[in-house]
Amino acid sequence: MLLVTTTGPIDLERMLETIRQINKPSSVLLTQTRYGTRSLRHAEEFLAENGLARCQETIPYKEAMRLASDEGRFPSASGYGLIAKELSDAFAA
Repeated sequence: MLLVTTTGPIDLERMLETIRQINKPSSVLLTQTRYGTRSLRHAEEFLAENGLARCQETIPYKEAMRLASDEGRFPSASGYGLIAKELSDAFAA
């Protein structure tokens, strides 16, 4: 199961509770990330401390992503292509 969450502390806690409730093998995808920030480091530490697997790639925060539905376009270089490859490689192994 793939669970998606932001790096926010409240979102991480909710995601952890979800994992406990579903009680199935899962991995976490961090979204709306900003590289080099305390929030990303905290999220990575939180996942490690709780023994949670995570995607190596993250989805970076981009204003264009927030506006995509309004414009009817999906911005390039969104990060989802890297996630798709990571998942495809994991299932192929």
